[in-house]
Amino acid sequence: MLYVREDTAGIRQIYRSNIYGSNEKQITNMDSNSLSNARLSPDGSFVLYTWPGASISMIYTIELRSGKTYGIPGWPEGKNYNPVWSPDSTKIAYSATHYSNGRYYSLIRSVSPRGESDTTLAASNGFFTPVTWSPDSRRIAYLSGCGDIDYTYKQMWSIDITKPVPINMLYDTNLYTLQWSP
Repeated sequence: MLYVREDTAGIRQIYRSNIYGSNEKQITNMDSNSLSNARLSPDGSFVLYTWPGASISMIYTIELRSGKTYGIPGWPEGKNYNPVWSPDSTKIAYSATHYSNGRYYSLIRSVSPRGESDTTLAASNGFFTPVTWSPDSRRIAYLSGCGDIDYTYKQMWSIDITKPVPINMLYDTNLYTLQWSP
């Protein structure tokens, strides 16, 4: 089991234990209470998390066997959101917020667990864009078409990571979240 709980100093840390709650091991040693989005890779070899918080959000991974931490390069503004593992554990998809010409955009990106091959695949309008992987780890779906006033999305797109040409799947409706069905 992988979980986040407070340590003796009241700071959120990532822990791991067996299914009976014994053999607990602390994975992180954070010095502030801003750790979020802890997710174990499907194959159990890495954990990802975001830190330090809402206005600045960087993505990190920890290789559980070695304990080594990797920083995901992300976008220079440090606003990297909604990280999700591909089902085959070889990639992470996320949205990186970019501000240009008075508007927010999200760059849909993918990266290896060690931070290599960080690539922009598509763009979405909106501050932070939900993303999800297809069961075969070949496609990413994401929301777009966000208004300036609210954060309701109006479009759903998908992209094949080997041939990055976005395809509009749904439009002109209110969308809030998405997840690819198995």
